[in-house]
Amino acid sequence: MNNSQKHHFLPKAYLSLFTKHNGTVHKVNIHEKSISKNLKEFYPSALCFINNYYKINDELIKSYLKIEDEFFLEKYGFRWYENNWGKLVKKITGPLGIVQINDAEMIVDAIFNIKIRNPFFRNSTYGMLNISAIIDDTFERLGLNHNQRVNVLRQKIKDDYTINQEHYSRNIHNLTLLENLQGKREIRFIVKNILLWGEWTLCHAPVNYPFVTSDNPGFCVDINENLHNTKFDEFLFFYFPLTPYKALLISGQNINLLQTPTKTIKQVIFNHENVEKINIATAYNASKIVISHLPDILRKTWLNYKNFKS
Repeated sequence: MNNSQKHHFLPKAYLSLFTKHNGTVHKVNIHEKSISKNLKEFYPSALCFINNYYKINDELIKSYLKIEDEFFLEKYGFRWYENNWGKLVKKITGPLGIVQINDAEMIVDAIFNIKIRNPFFRNSTYGMLNISAIIDDTFERLGLNHNQRVNVLRQKIKDDYTINQEHYSRNIHNLTLLENLQGKREIRFIVKNILLWGEWTLCHAPVNYPFVTSDNPGFCVDINENLHNTKFDEFLFFYFPLTPYKALLISGQNINLLQTPTKTIKQVIFNHENVEKINIATAYNASKIVISHLPDILRKTWLNYKNFKS
């Protein structure tokens, strides 16, 4: 019996807001040396998925969190915002520039989840380089001195992780997602407050030069103007594309912890140059593909990105 399921790491509800009239989008691979003259059309359901990506097959994790269904994350972990994504975007992109704080909280939670459920996050956070440092740090915190026996044990753990990296990284990542869902991750509340109470600006793109998105949408810019996937300490701003013509910009420098029942959203109109810079940054932070409803914009973004990298 085939127990394989298609798990979308980027919600179809998110991509559906970037489609053209027939419900499709185009994509380009930022790693390819050239791109086709005729870019194919894709429905959101055909993009950004990995079979069984959120499958929980570790019995210890199931027991720890009292979960029996191995597809619990896919069935219940993301539906709460996927089913409401379109309505939430419509509310924060409305003409009044004001949104109820409950809706603002939900959009922040949704964006945070979209970022941390992504393969880019799994590979960068739970890759061998980071895990090696985590293992070393754990040994130090446990007060285990550097003797031959301890060092052999430390290396054995690292070797085992290297051999079974996909297994371990999947389990650690899924455990993190489950704990976040159950409210057990302190970092969730820290990031949520930063994003919720930072200054919000809705950026508008010109009709003939829209924002692109990617298989890993959203990025941070630090105080030195360096790009990061998820760096919410001392960040200058966080950018997240909502539609081809509207994007959310959250400032990390003007955080107001005075809680209010509504959230004010400033409005700014971007010119072609502004959008071009944002699109290059979006491509830079992508795992593999950049997405748009306009093929010409993808070609420009791909070329600008290649020039930027060179």
